[in-house]
Amino acid sequence: MSKPNKIEFTEPSTGAVNDGNDPALDLSNEAEGGVALKAVAKGRAINGRCSNGIGVHGETDTGQGVLGKATSSGGYGVKGLADGEGGIGVHGEAKATGGYGVVGKALDQAGVKGESNTGWAVHGEAKAAGGHGVLGQSPGHGTGVKGESNTGWAVDGEGK
Repeated sequence: MSKPNKIEFTEPSTGAVNDGNDPALDLSNEAEGGVALKAVAKGRAINGRCSNGIGVHGETDTGQGVLGKATSSGGYGVKGLADGEGGIGVHGEAKATGGYGVVGKALDQAGVKGESNTGWAVHGEAKAAGGHGVLGQSPGHGTGVKGESNTGWAVDGEGK
């Protein structure tokens, strides 16, 4: 059995493609569980930047389009930053019925945590009549929604 073709690059390698229809680099590995690109670095292994579009795009038919994994204590699997005014650090959107835009799960802490210096830590908004901005459920013997405060109202509600 012959070895597959390997591409050798001199260090550092650069190149440019000025055709909007062709990728600058097109890699594939058709083997089950194969890896098309492996990058290892002490800084950023892969850096994607686009002046007007998507910096990094991941897509899959049956798994995760993009997976981030932190193996050390206190690390982030995925971190989103928005530097512009009114920006969104992480945006999740479900385009099919029954889906969730963002889901958080945790072993022994909150599945989703919100923090804010001046505004709401968590904001829920229901666009449909009869919807709920925030829904708390506890199928066991717990509390659906709990509020705690050292200096103000623990839960504040307003109906119209």
